Amino acid sequence: MKRFSSIAAAVMASILWPSPAFAAEPDVTLGQPLSFGSVVHSGAGTVAIGTDGTAAYTGGVEAFRQGAVPREARVAVTGDPGQALTITIAGGGSTAALGSWTIDQLVIAVDSVQSPVPERSAAGGIPITLSTIPGTPAEVRIGGRLALPAGQLDPGATSGSILIEATYE
Repeated sequence: MKRFSSIAAAVMASILWPSPAFAAEPDVTLGQPLSFGSVVHSGAGTVAIGTDGTAAYTGGVEAFRQGAVPREARVAVTGDPGQALTITIAGGGSTAALGSWTIDQLVIAVDSVQSPVPERSAAGGIPITLSTIPGTPAEVRIGGRLALPAGQLDPGATSGSILIEATYE
């Protein structure tokens, strides 16, 4: 029996205080939340969303064309012109909690340069340098892969949060 589900991950923005040497803290603004779209599934499988918004399905998971559309998350990051920042995604490693499910792979693209999400540690994160033009945002796009087990997802909507942090280096 096929089951219909709609799966989304809201991206939450967080800002950590910059060092006193900088005049302003980085600003993180959500433009579009991550959505795995609506799916129909008859068995175990995955739905993966690329940082360009493309969706790929495996196993018993298929797109439900009349439901929510899959899309990548889009976040704008601004701060002091020309300053180095580190973008991290809370959740540790390359996973993030989505309700009672886990996104088992996350990918982040900053200004079209794509990277797998590294382990979250003092050395982790994606380093970027902001434009020297004041107010010009760095575009951060986030995709991921969600594994759906056979027979364990009830029809309905599932949602959760991913925490994005921007800190000065």
